[in-house]
This record gives sequence, structure tokens and C-alpha cells, in this order.
Amino acid sequence: MKNLIKKINKESYIFNFIFGIAKLFIGLFIQFYSFCISAMYNLMLGISKYNAKRVKSNYTGLFIILSGLLYIAYSIFIIKKNVNANYHMYVGILIAAITFTEIGVAIYGIIKNKESLKTKIEKQLNLCSAIISLSLTQQAIMSFTNPGKDISLYVGIGGIIFSSITIIIGIIIQISLNKKVHSK
Repeated sequence: MKNLIKKINKESYIFNFIFGIAKLFIGLFIQFYSFCISAMYNLMLGISKYNAKRVKSNYTGLFIILSGLLYIAYSIFIIKKNVNANYHMYVGILIAAITFTEIGVAIYGIIKNKESLKTKIEKQLNLCSAIISLSLTQQAIMSFTNPGKDISLYVGIGGIIFSSITIIIGIIIQISLNKKVHSK
């Protein structure tokens, strides 16, 4: 089981690409362009993870920063257009359980990491993904606890806050990569 989890984590950028492309096509098809912005976040996160794993590049932090900025744009769109989604209670609880598990695993990985800078960055990227999932969790829980009410302002503000945290992590990643380059 542990090896399966490691393999899934190792190739998680593929899921970001697939999820991002699917969201992009769905958003274009139904002309829900905020979904396209969210898709771009997934694609940028996938590029960041790919960059950290496969390419000897020092731009991983910049991709995370750009991802966070895209999600801020998405959150502003949610506020301006009063975008609301409705989730059934069971779906909301499932989303919350998955999100908090993802956050717990990411934090545990960062704390327990005694390996290379590359591995540390991979764990931080997983945390960025989990933090953005909090926005969906917030929306899902608020939609079934406040049926029929406009929650777009709260969801948008939450998205901006979670994106800002992601941007801070991206800055930390970029600083650590720059230190590595300058120490060589």
C-alpha cells in the first residue's frame, strides 16, 4: 500500500494535467469561463510538479506563484459574478474528508522529510494543492449548510486567502531554489 501511495504521489502531475484539461474542455463547452480559469490553475500546478520531478529547472516556485495568481483571478470572478454551486451533504463531507486527509499527508510529508531539496519541494507542492482544495471544501460545506443563500463572497474571499498562502509557499520554494543555484 505504501509503495502504491508513493507511485501515485510520484506521478501526481499527470492527474493535474488530466483534471486541468478536462475542466478546460468542460468550461469551454458549457461556456462557464471561470471553470477555465480554475483549469489553468490545475495545469500550472501540473507543470510545477513536472518541473520539480523531471526537469532540472529553477522555476518551480514561479509556476506556483502564477498558479496562485490564477486562482485569485478565479476567486474574484466568483465574487463578481455571484457564482454559487450546490452540493449534497454527503458530497460535501466526502470532499472535506479527502481535503483534510490530503492536507494531513502533505504536512506529515514536510515534517518527516529528511531528504533532498527536490523531495522537500515535491511535498510543498502537494501542500499547495491541498490548500487550494480547501476552497472547494468551503464551498461544498457552505452550500449544504446555507441552502438557497448567496455564498459567493465567502467562497471568493476564502479562495483569495488560500491562494495567497499558496503564493507564499511558491515564494519560499523559489527562494530555496535560488539559494541552491547560488551555492553551486
